[in-house]
Amino acid sequence: MENLRKILGRRITEMRKSLKLTQADLAKEIGVSSPQIISQIEQGKREVGAWELAKFAKILRTTTNTLLDIAEPKPLPEVLWRRIPEQEEIKKADFLKHCQEYHDLERLNDIAPYENVPREKMDFNKADYQDITQLAERISRDISLGARPAAMLERALEDRYGVKVWYMYLGKDGSAASTVGTFGYAILMNSMEALWRRNYNFAHEVFHLVTWYSEKPDVLRNDEQLWQKVERFAEFFASCLLLPGDPLTLAFDKRIKKSSINYTDFIEIAREFDVSTEALLYRLLNLRRLTRKDVDRLLGDPQFRDMDRSTMSKSWWSPPELPERFVRLAFIAYKKGRITRARLARYLNTSLFDLDDLLKEYGLNDREDCKIKVRYT
Repeated sequence: MENLRKILGRRITEMRKSLKLTQADLAKEIGVSSPQIISQIEQGKREVGAWELAKFAKILRTTTNTLLDIAEPKPLPEVLWRRIPEQEEIKKADFLKHCQEYHDLERLNDIAPYENVPREKMDFNKADYQDITQLAERISRDISLGARPAAMLERALEDRYGVKVWYMYLGKDGSAASTVGTFGYAILMNSMEALWRRNYNFAHEVFHLVTWYSEKPDVLRNDEQLWQKVERFAEFFASCLLLPGDPLTLAFDKRIKKSSINYTDFIEIAREFDVSTEALLYRLLNLRRLTRKDVDRLLGDPQFRDMDRSTMSKSWWSPPELPERFVRLAFIAYKKGRITRARLARYLNTSLFDLDDLLKEYGLNDREDCKIKVRYT
């Protein structure tokens, strides 16, 4: 049998390469003096201390158990990117690690498996935009999103279906991503985007989750023509989901006075539905409330653009670094005695010294006694 040192060395090599890190990169991250030390470890010629093992696990976005496991690790779940960010492999590994931690916290809190996200087995080659419209309407009913879906969508998917939503800085090139694994369904969002852009991207990713089993992700990636068609469907789905026809038409029609509508009315409707004015205008075009000429004129008018931008700061909202539900689950697991305070700090990516301050940011307080006696018959 291959000795443990060689198994560990091979595992480190595989994971390093999957993240596109060089031995020099890894040496710098781990804090050893030269790449030759990493080479010796990967060849199984050097012992790895406990503290080094913990560092390797952190840098390689894995666990010490996985590094030491004799059995080969299972393939990582596929991730569908809307736009691929820089350092894709590292961003993907971080995302999947967070998803697994999220799932671990659910199990530590004895949370039963959630209902499956509504699914649609769709033949993308045969589907048309009428099919997408009907799908958006059905999903809206199934999730009970109401007349203003953007305000309800993320919370409904988290609370009812256990969809794991994580925000991360993805740079200018990254946008959003989705995945399905043993941990359930998950969506990754770019924390630096404006609220209405995030809402639209989120609804876009919901389409991918709902239709996840219609076609294998690797097939979509390798068929550019099919992938572009699916992306157009996802865009249209997001528009229909966030701007449902009847409520939007009602909001638009009631603002028309003598066949005219003010610029401020368009902006007000967009903010009401938490979408961009551009998304609103194209949806109104789709609903035949505006003409292509109307849309082009509005989007090309500097006065309209300036007026739109002037309202943005009032609606800007930056998501917390850690999902509130994730923090809450970690805290509850700690209070139940399922994890130590040190492990709680690791889950929340902070030090023991700063832990209380971080908990307070989320409205949590580590008091000694959080129990209450109840009497029931």
